[in-house]
Amino acid sequence: MTKIKSCFIITPIGNAGSPTRRSADGVIKSVLKPELKKLGYEVSVSHEMTDSGSITRQILDKIISSDMVIANLTELNPNVMYELAVRHGARKPVVQVAVEGTKLPFDIIDERTLFFVNDMQGVTELKDKIGEVIESAENEENPDNPIFRTLGEKMYRDKLLESDSEKFDNSKKLDDIELMLKKLVSKSITSNNNIISKSDFSSIWLTCKNNDTNKILDILGKHGFFTGAGSRRANVDGDKETIGIDGLKDHEIMEIELILKNFDVLIEIKSN
Repeated sequence: MTKIKSCFIITPIGNAGSPTRRSADGVIKSVLKPELKKLGYEVSVSHEMTDSGSITRQILDKIISSDMVIANLTELNPNVMYELAVRHGARKPVVQVAVEGTKLPFDIIDERTLFFVNDMQGVTELKDKIGEVIESAENEENPDNPIFRTLGEKMYRDKLLESDSEKFDNSKKLDDIELMLKKLVSKSITSNNNIISKSDFSSIWLTCKNNDTNKILDILGKHGFFTGAGSRRANVDGDKETIGIDGLKDHEIMEIELILKNFDVLIEIKSN
């Protein structure tokens, strides 16, 4: 029986009905899903995931474990760039696509990218080319990427090959990659000169248990969440054992979830 391969699509999402969502869904439904299905892939996209539990954790697991990842870099969305860096850390196949005119950051400008025109003819042309590009990525034995070139192959091999790959704990792999990429990804996002609106930020509320409030504040402080220019303040309610933090981007919320994964804490996320 032929093994069904898995593919996760990293994409800008936007609000339902927005030009960003319509454009992204058009490419996914008209091109990527049909062509990936022909090649034997089962496709996942973050905004179509319905499983219970932490959605950010599920996304990161898909990014790490999927056989293939397609990254739509159109608009150079910060979350897309962050997720692409996590995939690079796993050193597994990835295909980049973007609308013509997208100015890629210098550190990924030389990576395999399939550009397309964002109209009906352009989508048809993308459909004609994407299958061959995916198959080419499949056949690369050791995919190269800027994460390995920057931080060195040996460092990642030590981290990612600590045990047999079939027995490797995916959760630990996520944590190691996340923490090592933090500074590199932040630099990449900043260098894109994206203008981020208030709607791109969220608040997070942490309900702590076991009297861990002060310990959690200390840990988040050590990870730089309350320091530097324009630093944030934590809204602490000692009686209810809650911590509120405003002005967080999605990749920062993902990081907080990973940092606190071993604590008994309820995490609630609210869009601003």
